[in-house]
Amino acid sequence: KDRNGQPLPVMVGAFGTNNNLTAGASSVATTAFAAGTLVVRVAVGNVDTGVFMAQGTSPVASTSTGILLPSGSVTYVSVSQGQKLAFIAATGTSVPVTVTEIS
Repeated sequence: KDRNGQPLPVMVGAFGTNNNLTAGASSVATTAFAAGTLVVRVAVGNVDTGVFMAQGTSPVASTSTGILLPSGSVTYVSVSQGQKLAFIAATGTSVPVTVTEIS
C-alpha cells in the first residue's frame, strides 16, 4: 500500500525481448516492438547522467524535445506494435539503457 493506505497497482504480464542499448551523444533506437507488446519497462543505468527519450515508428531522441529519464530510474511506457523508443544521453556520455517488452 502507498503512504495513504491505497493499494499499489500491480503489473501483470510476461517479460519478453530485451533491447540493451548504450545512449550517447547521438540518438539510438530500439528495434520495433512485437505484436502483443502493450507496455515496456525502461531501466536507465545508474551513472552520472540520465537520458532523454522519444517514442514513435521512427523516433529520434533530442535533449531539447525528449522526455528526461533520470540516472538509475525505471519507467513503464505504453507502446504499440511497430513503435520504437529512442534515447540520447543528457550530457553526451555513455548511458546503459535496457528496454524490456511486456505482453
